[in-house]
This record gives sequence, structure tokens and C-alpha cells, in this order.
Amino acid sequence: MGEVKEKTIQEDGKNRTTEERVSRPDLEGRLSEFSRTVGEETETTAGEKSNTIDIYSTNVPGLAGDGRLHLNQRVTTIQKKNSDGETTEQQVEQPNAGNPNDGRQVREKTKYIVRYGASGTQQTKTIQGRDVNGNLNVVSVDTRKSDQTTPAAQTPSDKPQ
Repeated sequence: MGEVKEKTIQEDGKNRTTEERVSRPDLEGRLSEFSRTVGEETETTAGEKSNTIDIYSTNVPGLAGDGRLHLNQRVTTIQKKNSDGETTEQQVEQPNAGNPNDGRQVREKTKYIVRYGASGTQQTKTIQGRDVNGNLNVVSVDTRKSDQTTPAAQTPSDKPQ
């Protein structure tokens, strides 16, 4: 007997929960849950979208296995749009591999901003990561500009027939 995957999806209006479980045979051939991924997507009436993905596993860096599932990673993404642009923020939380009993820490943050203006569009992507002392610092900033003033729209001639 090999690996078994189960996936369930629940939807309620603009909210959606997805769960995927992976089970594997243990040394005695019995199936036991090895990992689980739970994703929740929500959208507010103002159009703000939020997506959280929790990844559970029996393998935890820095800890001896106890056969139970532990939350190894949480990725949260929030997307906001308004008339002059959009902002997407993502953060990744993980246990400290040096001391996993401390719980999860934000390990990385990414912020992506698109601004629309009369003279064009500006996109800025900023990435922060933890240094060896545990401080969250900017590791990358990428800024791009284009002459495009609003999001690309399909013209009738561009639409597939």
C-alpha cells in the first residue's frame, strides 16, 4: 500500500476552505497522517482578499519526531485594490530551527505595490528576511515603471472567437 491523498473543498459565498491530507504506511503497514495543508480564502465586501495556508507535518526541523502533526509553516497573503492601484502583502511564519519550541516567527515578508498614475504605472516589490540575530531587514527592493496608465483591458478584437 502506498501514499494516500485526500482533498476536501468547502465554499460559502466568497469564502473557501481547502484541506489536503497525506497519509503514508508506517513501519507496520498502517496508514497514518504524514502531512496536512489547510488553505482559507476570504474576500470582504470592500474587495480585500485574504489567503492563509497552514502546512502541518510530522517532521519538524530541530525536534525529534513524535508521530504527531505540528504546524511547520503559515503563509498569509492579503490583497487590497483601490482606484489608484493595488497592494499585495505576504508573510511566511516558521518555527525557529535552532529552538522550535519558541513557536513560529515571521521569517520573510514581501510587499508588492502597483500604483497607476497619469504618466504610467509604478511597481515596487520589497522583500524582508531575518538576519542571524533574528531581526527582520530589507534584503531586496525592485522598482519598475511603465507607460501603461491602467490595468490592461482586452479589446473586442483580442477576445478569443
